[in-house]
Amino acid sequence: MNYSLSAFQTGVKPLENFIEIIKNTKELYSRIRTLEITQQPEVPLLQDTKNLLSNNLEASNRIFEYNSIIISLYGLLESFVESLIKEYIEVLSSEIADYKDLPETIINNHYELSAVLINNLSQPKYKDVTTKEVIVSNLYGCLNNGGGKYTVNADAYTDHSANIRQSSLNEFFSKVGIKNVTSLVLQDDKFSGFLEEHGFDKQKPFEVLNDLAERRNRISHGSSVGVILDINELGRYVRYINQLVIVLNKVVSEKTIPYILKNGIGITKLDNIIDVFNDNILCLTLSDIKVKVGDVILFVVRRKRKGTVETANADANTGEIEHTATKTMDVTIVEIENDTAVAMVDVAKRAIEAAAVETASGIEASIPESEVPEQQDFLYRSCQILSIQINRVDYEDVKIEDESKNVGLRLDCNIKKNYEFYHVRKRRMQQTKTVK
Repeated sequence: MNYSLSAFQTGVKPLENFIEIIKNTKELYSRIRTLEITQQPEVPLLQDTKNLLSNNLEASNRIFEYNSIIISLYGLLESFVESLIKEYIEVLSSEIADYKDLPETIINNHYELSAVLINNLSQPKYKDVTTKEVIVSNLYGCLNNGGGKYTVNADAYTDHSANIRQSSLNEFFSKVGIKNVTSLVLQDDKFSGFLEEHGFDKQKPFEVLNDLAERRNRISHGSSVGVILDINELGRYVRYINQLVIVLNKVVSEKTIPYILKNGIGITKLDNIIDVFNDNILCLTLSDIKVKVGDVILFVVRRKRKGTVETANADANTGEIEHTATKTMDVTIVEIENDTAVAMVDVAKRAIEAAAVETASGIEASIPESEVPEQQDFLYRSCQILSIQINRVDYEDVKIEDESKNVGLRLDCNIKKNYEFYHVRKRRMQQTKTVK
């Protein structure tokens, strides 16, 4: 998912340049004033330049610049969020052949939101985007597709009345089944690292987002802007929103991974893992595959968490149960099936399960779903290949055909050997690296 992020970063670049020009103007004026005081030069061109810079730095101009930056930055953010919602739906639609297999929330909201979209077609944001006839036709096609081609009215999910704040951002993405998206953002190590590195309050990680919406609201409605931000602080706001956008794009992209893996087109599972070094170098044996720097690697993490299970001690000779107890222990969730979570419990450290089946890798035990924390049981992540090495020689790309080779892939994220890894032959999920 690249389009939304690329469009935002293309739009934000002129804004960053504008801020730099203002900062450079202030710096140049300061240098001329210092030169004037210390050396008192009588150069007409220098005097004219100083007067011009002085006029540009007047309070009225600062307010205009402040308003322009706030409105532009917020507008870019809002456009990105709306575009990301649409792109998410479009990616799912391309991966899921049958409409009824889309996330339930998208299906449940489709009819009502499409009706709202028809009523809102007169709004400027929807001008020349779609028509009532197309919306109705798409709805009919979805309800009667019979496993064939369908088109979701993705624009219907972009309607919102509230400014983009933390709460409204969560509400916005919940319409497509992504709950608590800001909590997912906070789980990203790069986002938390960015906050710390740039001096943002980690106890109020979305304070800048909320404040941007409030300032934009005041400007748009002609209210008093209050204390304006200086140009350096505005630059920090731009960097924050840029980082937030990058992580949002990553979070939403990773929500498509289960569907991409289920589809399987363009996906190769990497089975022969040798080891992981330095937390980001994947050493493995590859055969019949072509990989290149920049390719996407998907990986699945089976998370360990606390679960309540019934345990028992058995007599070694008779096999009779001596006593049972309920213990809280670390379990690795393997799968959820109906109302039961199947877990693997380490037999060497724990008592044998009363109703469990011993296997080579441990004990398979049934845990009531009510006892499992309400979190996803698998984490789906993606990263890019930064470098490829074979026999200590670096390659930009390699094509392995006749015989298998041991290869080292340096990735842009931390990994562990027990993850499940997949190579994406299509570059549909290529990410943009974090910009600091």
